[in-house]
Amino acid sequence: MKLTWKDCIKLVVSIFVLYLAVHYWQSAADLVSAMLGASLPLIIGAVVAYLVNILMSNYERRWPDGKGQKLRRPVCMLLAFLTLVAIVALVFGLIIPQLMDCIRLIIAELPGFMESTIALAEVSDKAPAQKPVSDDGVIVDRVWIKKSKIHNWLKEMESKDYVLTGQALASLFYLYE
Repeated sequence: MKLTWKDCIKLVVSIFVLYLAVHYWQSAADLVSAMLGASLPLIIGAVVAYLVNILMSNYERRWPDGKGQKLRRPVCMLLAFLTLVAIVALVFGLIIPQLMDCIRLIIAELPGFMESTIALAEVSDKAPAQKPVSDDGVIVDRVWIKKSKIHNWLKEMESKDYVLTGQALASLFYLYE
């Protein structure tokens, strides 16, 4: 491979642009965000036009020969848009009820989850560790921890294989800190 001045200039310019992007990262991110925000309607329009074109060409192929050739294009375009709207409505009609059921389930299960999480690690100024008598498999260990040592305990739980417990407790206790 032969190295030319043109290649060297391209390399220097690329490195300089990379340096500027790293040094002025927030400004570059804001610029990219503004450009994406401005071009999003154009992207959505292009996707809709592409989908309508596929549907419209399919309808035009099925249009019978003979009378009504002047109406063929507008009618096929209207049918294509109506088909696209029906598909979007069908997808939302299938997704929205499932999403609402999931949200209701989360809201219904949240109090029990919070109670079991709080019971798992009751925070007090005492230091003894105790095990519950019976919890039907909900609580593995009841741990008494001083408030000043809760962060270290959570880090220790996360470093072991108690990831779910550590994350649940971390989100709960960091919230009230």
